[in-house]
Amino acid sequence: MADLLLVTGDSSGDNYAARLVDRLKEKGFSDEIHAAAGEKTARSGAHLIENLVEQAVIGFAEIITSIPYFYRLLNKMEDFVRENKIKTVVFIDFPGFNLRLASRLKKYDVNLIYYITPQVWAWGENRVSKLGEIFDELLVIFPFEEQFFKERGVEARFVGHPLWEEKKLTKVTSARVSLDIDDETPLISFFPGSRRREINRLLPTMLKTARRLESRHQNCRFVFSAAASIGREALESFFGPEDLEKFYLWSGSARGLLESSQLAVLASGTVTMEAAFAQTPMIVGYRTSLLSYILGRIVAKVDKAAMPNIISSTNLVPELIQSDYNTENLTQLVSSYISNPAKREKQIRWLKKETEAFEGKMPTEEVAARVMTYAAGGENNCEEKN
Repeated sequence: MADLLLVTGDSSGDNYAARLVDRLKEKGFSDEIHAAAGEKTARSGAHLIENLVEQAVIGFAEIITSIPYFYRLLNKMEDFVRENKIKTVVFIDFPGFNLRLASRLKKYDVNLIYYITPQVWAWGENRVSKLGEIFDELLVIFPFEEQFFKERGVEARFVGHPLWEEKKLTKVTSARVSLDIDDETPLISFFPGSRRREINRLLPTMLKTARRLESRHQNCRFVFSAAASIGREALESFFGPEDLEKFYLWSGSARGLLESSQLAVLASGTVTMEAAFAQTPMIVGYRTSLLSYILGRIVAKVDKAAMPNIISSTNLVPELIQSDYNTENLTQLVSSYISNPAKREKQIRWLKKETEAFEGKMPTEEVAARVMTYAAGGENNCEEKN
């Protein structure tokens, strides 16, 4: 075997990388595992050479100010791979950086694996052939992605979704138990995001909505989720003293809250699939800077923000985008779901059907098996390819 490098810059990717480190050690991977990732990956035993998760940014406009940092990091990572004779690199999500790094590493004798591939079906079909040229393995997490790549002459393998795997393997603490909310009381949850920019743009509207709903639906309880990557304090600063008396703040697992909720109001992103797997009815909001939104609309191949809508080509998950994401619209929409159980049940039935394709798929096991296969291929001198 020879040393392995994991690269991800997302908080969710950090979770998946940490789980992969754990599984590789269980399977007997004995060499050093390095990572440009986050604290969770480090706690699993990887040697953290860069806390890339702390530097994560969203939106086209926001990334501009981070260009010098990422350019320096590309040089650093390339030097690290060459000097440390890395045998295999696993890229997890985070396409803006990972594609550039992989392109640089292709000239070396290194195995390149992409787990959770870029959403080229949404943002750039012209990159499909490039992915096939650069990477030795494309490991995708949605069934339609495997077919998408194969129809364009590129091999890909559907390994399943890590959130489905997590649901099957782990138990979580119920939010109702921890917050002392009985099973008969309707619980409405709000997930404003896992990054400060998301929270700044989404939480004020969610909080204003909850204030209005609290007076209309006094039998309901309203809970706000504080992502582990942000912490409870980041949310508390938005709340007044009366808010903290009326509403709950949840610092536990997202799944523990979703599985306890009659309805969830979500930032677009990974949490929408977590809600889908929990079979929790949801409403999704998305708001970014005007420049980021305009640029995104120019290049995007899909017009949906919620992943469950994208994978099924439907609009059963309500979406409020940019200017439509406002207190009036969100209050009206949430109130309609609270008052109409049939609307919630319709979405639940649809979510059950849409998640059947993930049954039995354990992605960490499959990714670990592929890594072990490559790692067992002998020493790697990391010389430049001719």
